[in-house]
Amino acid sequence: MQRRPRKSDKAHLAFVASRPCLICGTNFVDVHHIKMADARICKPQSSNIGMKADDRYTLPLCRTHHEQLHREGERKFWGGHHVDACLLALCLYSCSMSDDGEEADRLITTASYALQAMREAT
Repeated sequence: MQRRPRKSDKAHLAFVASRPCLICGTNFVDVHHIKMADARICKPQSSNIGMKADDRYTLPLCRTHHEQLHREGERKFWGGHHVDACLLALCLYSCSMSDDGEEADRLITTASYALQAMREAT
């Protein structure tokens, strides 16, 4: 079975790039393409070298957290931060399609507050 072509969306990438880092709230971010598979939404693994996921599976991360993710691996990074990466990426994609930057920022802020609370509790 042949994999379908990767779907790109430059407007969505610009939308994600304009959001703050999901982890620390820094305003200068890289757009991270989520490579890991997620059976709940039939998202395949993007495992080949140089193969990116569809642009809808992206999240904003500052350079420091983006590099940390690549050192640790996605599952360990997202699990350590208690983030459902694919679900959050699809929520941001929905916000992008309706051009709702306020809702996107609210989602990221809510996720950041939850992360902060978990860090303080441990």
